[in-house]
Order: sequence, then C-alpha cells, then structure tokens
Amino acid sequence: MKIAFVHLNLAVESGDPRMFYCIAQGIKKQGHDVTVYTARFDPACFPDLHRELNIVVAKPFAAPGAAKRGKSFWDAVNARVARNRFQDEGVEAVRKVLPPDIDVLVCQNDRSYKLGNYYKQAHPRARMVWIMNNAPFYSERKRNFLMTFASMLNAAFEKWQVRRSLSGIDLIVVHDEERGKLARSLGKQTALLPIPVDFKSFYQPVKERASGDRHLTLLGIGALSPTRKFEDIISAGAILRDKGHDVRVILVCKDVQQDIGYKTTLLNLAKTTRMENRIDFHFDGASESELRALQKTADFFVFPNHFNIWSMASFESMAAGLPLLVSRVTSVAEALRDGEEALFFDPGNAEQIADSAHALVSDPARYARVAEAGQKFVKTKLDWGTYIKNFLKAIEDKNKPA
Repeated sequence: MKIAFVHLNLAVESGDPRMFYCIAQGIKKQGHDVTVYTARFDPACFPDLHRELNIVVAKPFAAPGAAKRGKSFWDAVNARVARNRFQDEGVEAVRKVLPPDIDVLVCQNDRSYKLGNYYKQAHPRARMVWIMNNAPFYSERKRNFLMTFASMLNAAFEKWQVRRSLSGIDLIVVHDEERGKLARSLGKQTALLPIPVDFKSFYQPVKERASGDRHLTLLGIGALSPTRKFEDIISAGAILRDKGHDVRVILVCKDVQQDIGYKTTLLNLAKTTRMENRIDFHFDGASESELRALQKTADFFVFPNHFNIWSMASFESMAAGLPLLVSRVTSVAEALRDGEEALFFDPGNAEQIADSAHALVSDPARYARVAEAGQKFVKTKLDWGTYIKNFLKAIEDKNKPA
C-alpha cells in the first residue's frame, strides 16, 4: 500500500514525534510505500528515527512558536491563537502537496484530521486514519477559573470542528482508554493500541543496590509544561534530602513552547527548597544517547502528571531497569499494578513520592522486584512488532465489506 503519514510539527523532540516516526518506520519495514508529510521539520530532531524516511516539507506562513507562553490569561490566549493559526495553515500547505494515488492517509494529532475531508472529496477510495494521541477537544482544570472556563470553551469549539470533519475519518487510533472514550463519543470506529517501546534499544540491567545506600537520583522527562508537574519531583527530592538521603534530581524538560512562566516557577522552587545544587535542568532537552546515559545514572523514574495521559518515557525508563513512581490518575497507571510493576501516588502528593522512593531504597530486594517486574511488562506487553501488525489489521478490517 502507498501510505502517507502526516504530522504538522516535526521540529520538536517530544514523545509524540518520536512515536510518529516509530510507527512510520515500522510500517515501512513491512514493505509498504511510506512518505511523511509535515509543515515543519528539523533534521536534528530524532535523526536516528527519521533516517531513510522520505519526508516532504510543506511550509506554512505561520510558525508554531510565534507566541511565548507566560503565566497570564492573555499569554495563554495568544499562544493558543498562534498554535491554531500554524495548524490551519499547515493543513492547507500539506493538502497542496499530497499526491493523488494514496491508499491510506494517516494523520497524527492536532487539526491534521481535517485533511481527511479535503483528500477524500477528490479521492473517495482512500482510507483515512487519525491517530488521536492528544485529543484537541480535551479539557483540563487550569490555574484559575477563567483559564479553566476558557479551556472548556476551546474544547467545545474543537469538538465541533472535529464533528464537521467526521465524514473524512474512517478509523481513530488511540493509545489508552481515556482517549478511547473521547474517540467513541464521536461515533467512529476506534482501535485501542497501547504505544510500544523499542525494548532492546533501552534495556539496561536492573541496579543492584546495597543495603543502607542513601544515594538516589530521581529522573523526570517531558516537554516543559505545567501539565508535567515537575515541581512535584523537586518537592519530593527536598523531602528525601530532609530524611537524610543524598538525593539528586534530573529533569529533562525541553522548553519547546518557550514557557517563561513555568520555567521561572521551577527555578524559584529549586531555590526556596534549597535544591538548586541538587537539580540538573535540561531545558534544551537531551539526545537519544544522552537519555540512555541519564537513565543509567538514575534510580527512579517519576511521572507525576495530574491528568490521564500516556507516557512513552515512563515505559522506556522501565525498560532501562528503573522502578516507576507514577500518579495513579494517568493512563500509565491504568496499565500497571500498584506495588507490582510500579508504585502509585496521589496526584500532587510529593510526600507519597518521597515515601515510595524511601521504601524501595531501604529494601534492595523489593527495589529489584519492582524494577524487574516493570521491565518484564514492557518486554512482553509493549512490542513494536505486535503494534504494527495490529495497526495494519485495524486498517484492513475497516476496508472489509460488512
């Protein structure tokens, strides 16, 4: 099959583009003719993952980073307007370069789903798959009532836009049950396929910790955003220090959106908690090889998000032999068992994060059991070969007559 993959912004290093490249490469390895289309591309982002992919760049007028994100309501509004403008112009730019003989059009995230209607009007035999990793009509609680209300209004508007484009969408692929509920609310066929991990690439032996060892390092990875709740990791580190641990915190939080407000919040918290000399901030992100080195240095991976979301970095770190400490409201926690493959904590509860880390370092045998169970889960449940097979099967099943 001739398959076109569309992602509007491939100029950032985050979990979403990484997953996109992995799916495209996996389907290409199955012998299909794959071409990637994007509105923004940086060859320095994940060079190993996009190697040998045919990438077509259709540049829009607007840039995704046209507005810096600050703390105020109007900062958030300006950032949203700039992002929406980039997406709409990106869709239009990509639409103009899509060839007429595509069998399957795969669009991931944002407003790329609009391409389905545009393309199928001229080429009705083509199939369109929307990978809804992040639903554009998802709403969450913000810092204050005004921002929360604005988020709800924006979500309602985005859902209205999606409904207008439903005729161009044949299949929605999601990676957790939360996104599955949102997709099914649209009345479209939905395939739930958990995001896999390249286990061999990330594998490292589980550390053998000595009894009484008070040294530990907490690792957090994700784009710089208030939704990541990196402040909870900093606070947990301060609590562990006060308990007598020699603790370090590593935060790989690339400032993709130029979020000055949140960056300042983290730096100020590091000072007020007297953790500034114990924290390594990586605001410029880290390369794949650097991530492997940081995972080797760390003792725990912490995923403190306060809302339901999947995390490739969590499972990659589990493959690297790190015990996972995870907020119980995330999609990651939905897939795991508390006390078995990971330890859960209530969202926003830094004390529980610290208590979990303290409990495991105080019991090396339990530390090893949790880390090994998590590693086994990733190896047996999150395999790329199985994912690609199920992805293609979902497309083929959709194409079969009822």
